[in-house]
Amino acid sequence: MKRFFWAILLLAFLLGGAYWWRYKKEFVYTQVVLSDANMLIDIDLRAIEHSLLWDFIAHPFSGIDLSWSFGEDDDEQDENTPSKGLSIPRHLVVFTKANQPSVWFSAPIPINGIKFSAYADSLLARKTFIKIDNNFVFDSKKNFFYHWSENEITVAFAKENQAKFIQINMQNLLWRKEVKKLPKELVAKTQLSQHHVRFWHKPSALTNNKPVLLYADFLKGAFNIEGDVPFKFVFPIEQQASIKSGQVVNFWANLDWRKNGFADFIQEYIPTRDFSKWTSMSRDTVLQYWDGTVSIQVPSIESSIDSIVTYEYDDDFNKIEKVTTQKSIKPKTIIQFSSRDSTLYNYAKSVGMIKSINREVRYVGFPLLTLYATPSSQALTLSTEPILPKMDYTRTQYFLYFESNIQAYPALLDYLPFHANDDQKAKIKTIAIQCRQLPNSRMIHFTGKITSTSEKRFLVGY
Repeated sequence: MKRFFWAILLLAFLLGGAYWWRYKKEFVYTQVVLSDANMLIDIDLRAIEHSLLWDFIAHPFSGIDLSWSFGEDDDEQDENTPSKGLSIPRHLVVFTKANQPSVWFSAPIPINGIKFSAYADSLLARKTFIKIDNNFVFDSKKNFFYHWSENEITVAFAKENQAKFIQINMQNLLWRKEVKKLPKELVAKTQLSQHHVRFWHKPSALTNNKPVLLYADFLKGAFNIEGDVPFKFVFPIEQQASIKSGQVVNFWANLDWRKNGFADFIQEYIPTRDFSKWTSMSRDTVLQYWDGTVSIQVPSIESSIDSIVTYEYDDDFNKIEKVTTQKSIKPKTIIQFSSRDSTLYNYAKSVGMIKSINREVRYVGFPLLTLYATPSSQALTLSTEPILPKMDYTRTQYFLYFESNIQAYPALLDYLPFHANDDQKAKIKTIAIQCRQLPNSRMIHFTGKITSTSEKRFLVGY
């Protein structure tokens, strides 16, 4: 009995030591990013693993998938394909550059170069990878580039026509050229928190020369983003007027331009000539008549499939009709600009932006979009439909509020910056974004949440 007790005690000690070594030991950042990186995301894979571990201990059978899939083409499961030789890093850092915001790079990741070379060679033989240069391949199916040395690899997500640009930057990362360490404020925030993901954006004039820091967590049934963003302009909130949630899209803001609000932003970042070209109205006159309050609401969204007819000619110059389909979403939108009297509406009418067409009053400032204009004593209201639902106001503390029921309007997922398959789309329930101005400061508190129908941790593929 004593032997059994000591064996259990020794096992508990070993497990406790392994837990401390894996999850509690201090982490020292050794990763680097390119010197001109302007935005990066730090993913704490160990914190996610830790969270899933305790979730599995509490619910040991909820994480077991008893289903079996057949007929999937997966190179990694093929017995003739060597292992990749990758080591999962404690932190995965991906970033973009200011001059190429569409290309995502990873910081160098530990690797067994011999194993990965054998893995890449096997996929090159099957034409799954495309060889661009020594130790530099491209996966055209997933749009991933891989560039590696003896002990490190970097990954980039982009299109093939950007290969040369990507190769130079990945070589700089591997050979420690034109690189810098992770931002100190990001490292400090990481060491003080247990959040799964951290987002950093370089300081700019718009953020009062301070970095933007947000954090996110994979919660049970939700992915939550939160943080305070420094901002040059303030957005005071009128407590008696704001929007009601429950519609597809809701936005309300009291942007009082006389108190260094939205109009100052327009004056500083939108030149007078560009404003006139886009709106055919004088920027200064609009700001003079507009009191700074704008409300946008989208009661519903319709998705449609449009047929596009084009014509081609064969070698004998015979005309061939070609019909293609294109899926689009058409939101019903109401935009309201408040003013102290009817001067804003009358000004837009005087410069020819509001006209009577087929007995309908329309705003013609956007040639490819049909908008109807409604005269009002205290507002200029534009809408995608001639008969408007009543603007529905309640009280809220947010100057910006967005909420969408994805299950009611799944076409919205086609416009998100990330890819999701049909099964993943079916599990996304709602997407919400909220912003409020912190009292007596130029900080904006930002909260975003994606909720899922699944009871498991909100991870891609669940």
